Amino acid sequence: MTTLSSFTPDDRAFLIRLPYQVGLWMSQIDDEAGDMDDVRELARLKLLVTTIARRKSENEFMTDVFRSLADVIVDNELAVNTDETLTEVIAGVRTILAVGQVGEARAYAGALLEIATAVARANLEEADYAAVYEQNEGFLGKLTSQAGALWGQIRATINTDLNISPAEDSALTDLSAAIKQALDRKAA
Repeated sequence: MTTLSSFTPDDRAFLIRLPYQVGLWMSQIDDEAGDMDDVRELARLKLLVTTIARRKSENEFMTDVFRSLADVIVDNELAVNTDETLTEVIAGVRTILAVGQVGEARAYAGALLEIATAVARANLEEADYAAVYEQNEGFLGKLTSQAGALWGQIRATINTDLNISPAEDSALTDLSAAIKQALDRKAA
C-alpha cells in the first residue's frame, strides 16, 4: 500500500494541492452569476475537502492527501494557477500510478471528479427569467409568468445536474477524458 510519504516532497505538495486546484478551475469555468457564485463554490469546495478528510477510509493514501489539504485550507486559500489543470490532472494520476497502485490512482481520480462536480452544482447558474416575466403584459404575459412559476416548481424537484451550466458540463467531460487518458496510459 502506498502512502503519501512514498512520494518526493515536491510530488506530495503537488498531489495535495491538485484537488483544490481542480475545484478552483471548475469555479472559474462559468462566471455568469458574478462574485456571489464564486463565494458559494469556494465554500462548497472547502466543505467537500474537509468532508472527504473526515471520511473513514481504508485507503491511507487518500486519507493523508485530504487531511493534509484540509489542514492547509482551513485558514487560507492556496495560491494556484488553474491554466494547466487538465494537464496537471493527467500528471497527478500518472505520478500515483508510477509509485502506487491502480486502485489508489482511481480513488484519487474519482475524488477529483467528485470535487469538480460538487463545485459545478454549488450554484443555479441560469438567466434571471423573473425579470423577463415582469416585463410581459396582458394575457400572454400572464401565461408566460404562470409557465415560469410552474417551471420553477418542476425544476426544484428534478435532477440536480440542471444546476450545471453547459460550460461546466463540457469541463466535466474534459476532466473525465483527461482522467481516462491518464489511467489508460498505465494499461498500455
